[in-house]
Amino acid sequence: MLRTKHTIPQITVTSNGVLGNCPSFNCDYELIDTGLPEVLATPTFVSPTLSFSVSGGLAQADFDVYLGFTKCTINTYDQGTGAVSADCTDTEGGSFIPRIHANTATLKGFSSAQVGVGTINIPGTITVASGNPSTMGGSYV
Repeated sequence: MLRTKHTIPQITVTSNGVLGNCPSFNCDYELIDTGLPEVLATPTFVSPTLSFSVSGGLAQADFDVYLGFTKCTINTYDQGTGAVSADCTDTEGGSFIPRIHANTATLKGFSSAQVGVGTINIPGTITVASGNPSTMGGSYV
């Protein structure tokens, strides 16, 4: 074990503004794993529309939808059935399960997914700029 004379951490890790680790005597949050919404079935994605069902019965104003690192715009939400349709433009490539971020006075955190919920596979794209090497500051032979 390494020891230094520092009495406070020199590096801290946060995720969405929440400390990744803290001693139990000075945490200003409590980790919860119950009551958060849950993605119920494998979602469908036909760019840019994401469709899936979520549990929890939250009001639409009390949650956000994310696909990868992209925050989506909720188009429709049925609080009774949990059906969500959201617009997820400019989503990066990868394999994702939608995440629901609950944000109420008593419930803050990201959702989980039911066992067996599949991922959405979004192909990555690479855009190659082309141009005349002489106009790009290069040269050619």
